[in-house]
Amino acid sequence: MMTMHGLGSRRVRLSGCCFVALGAWLCLGTASAGTWQPVGVGDCPGRDVGLSRGSSVPEAGKCDASFAGYTAVCWASGCTYKNVATGSCTGGANPGQMYTCAATAPAPTPTGGGWQSVGLGDCPGRDVAGTSGPNPDPSKCNANFAGNTAVCWTTGCTYKNVATAACTGGANPGQMYTCGARAATPPPPVPAPVPAGGSWQSVGLGDCPGRDVAGTSGPNPDPSKCNASFSGNTAVCWTTGCTYKSVVTAACTGGANPGQMYTCGASAPPAAPPPPANGHRRKSGPAASPPPAWQPVGVGDCPGRDVAGSAGSTPDPSKCDGGFAGNTAVCWSSGCTYKSVATAACTGGANPGQMFTCASGAVVPAPPPGPPKIQGKRYSVVNYTGDTQNPHDFIVDWKACKVAEVSQDFERGTEEVSVLVCRPGSRLVIKTDFKATGQWTQYDWVMLDGGATMAGSYRDPATCGPSAGKRADGGKGGR
Repeated sequence: MMTMHGLGSRRVRLSGCCFVALGAWLCLGTASAGTWQPVGVGDCPGRDVGLSRGSSVPEAGKCDASFAGYTAVCWASGCTYKNVATGSCTGGANPGQMYTCAATAPAPTPTGGGWQSVGLGDCPGRDVAGTSGPNPDPSKCNANFAGNTAVCWTTGCTYKNVATAACTGGANPGQMYTCGARAATPPPPVPAPVPAGGSWQSVGLGDCPGRDVAGTSGPNPDPSKCNASFSGNTAVCWTTGCTYKSVVTAACTGGANPGQMYTCGASAPPAAPPPPANGHRRKSGPAASPPPAWQPVGVGDCPGRDVAGSAGSTPDPSKCDGGFAGNTAVCWSSGCTYKSVATAACTGGANPGQMFTCASGAVVPAPPPGPPKIQGKRYSVVNYTGDTQNPHDFIVDWKACKVAEVSQDFERGTEEVSVLVCRPGSRLVIKTDFKATGQWTQYDWVMLDGGATMAGSYRDPATCGPSAGKRADGGKGGR
């Protein structure tokens, strides 16, 4: 196996084998063309089949149907191409801008269809049939199985009633195919959600540190824990059980123990109209959908696709309308940028800020009453775990030596903050405790620049590292 250690040192080792492999790859024929799509920063060892120099973006001609789902990694001096499914390309020593090949698939036939290769992959369970041999059985791709999945190895194939885009996280990756048949009849309408509940939706493998609020046994999340108050938040499951995190799923990254990750797809129940002044209810027609609105979804960024900008640290309400629903705004203290990118796909940017999604017809439930508000100075703090940055905001009342975290957990009363050492303008030691799970984090900061900045460390039961921050408004710490 050839290990890559930087583009510059690849030249001698690639000259003997990489160009031979590239020549064979190019001789596969003129398959239908595709496009390279950026998917963030990453790398994986070996499996290189091609190389291009002089450009920081991959060559368009190298993305066709035969390379669909595979990977390019680019640096300022050039790109390498890997026959590795992009979702499996991790652990390399030289991260660069990573791309996946999204090849144009041939149009399906009206009543039948064909299997279309989409790269390597697998997902757990949902197997409905099996055949021998390394290629999928054409008869199993029909209108009833359109969009579903086959995974094949040299010994045989299995067929899964899972949409191919959602088939991730399996333990035995093989050649994955999607059934390109056209459905014989339109799908049935989606039933209206249950007013007070929702459902868990699988989103692949992942994890994030802390913010655990509950736990259950078994490999699947508890349906009762997905409700309107937990909408958009996260469950991570392993074979032994699940944990539930008050973190927006798109922002749940950087954890040390990846498992099957789920997002809560619940929606808030519509509010009943108030009765008239005479005490009698009046029968009314259907309520009009509320207008689109910006909703915060955590910290993030993605490269390019900027279409507008505005001043201020919050997005302009007029820029969230029906035509921009589902797209993204990223804001910093100096202003906001607006990107024609679906928020769930907005990753890999170099300048993370507060990220918002334009939610069409969103109904934001009022938060439940929490602990009393604390008036004081706001500090924005970042905990560093390797290359991962986890932001937190705190309000510090130096006069009363009280601290509150700006978080849903604290607002709901499920998080407590204890002040262990308080020396105004000099030192602050606090501990956050999550009642439901017993998780905790202890911070120890020294105040600098007259209380305007803080530097120190954090630790929790699993990790520790540097922690630093500054006044959110840029002022002095004071008392």
